[in-house]
Amino acid sequence: MFNIIAEIEGSPRDGRIPRAPPRRRLVRALRGLNGQLLKVAMAPRPDPNRISRLDGEFHALYVHTAAGPRLLALHHGIKPQAERYVRVYVNALVDEIATSVAEHNVIIRAIDSGNPDAAQRAVQTNCAMQPTGSAA
Repeated sequence: MFNIIAEIEGSPRDGRIPRAPPRRRLVRALRGLNGQLLKVAMAPRPDPNRISRLDGEFHALYVHTAAGPRLLALHHGIKPQAERYVRVYVNALVDEIATSVAEHNVIIRAIDSGNPDAAQRAVQTNCAMQPTGSAA
């Protein structure tokens, strides 16, 4: 299931990333969410529900920015099914959230540089590795 999500989330509309001004806003927002995710994960008692929510917001932000209507329909159809598993992984692997944050940073850098191929690979790595490596 995570491989399907990785393909959907890693497939920006027409292979494009937004032009400079909207891209800068997207990058700022992604960095903010990723910073919040790291802060919550590093707390003495990390809140798995908040971690799941922030991770979901991170992924939804770039998907909704880059995806067309058909891709969004696919995403909305399968993402809720995967969310159940994400919650289990976050609870079990809360100590590994820093790995996911690092992977998110690779996604952000690729988007910031305007490189859709690198962004797609980074998204696929982050999503596909959830069950075995990164937790969110």
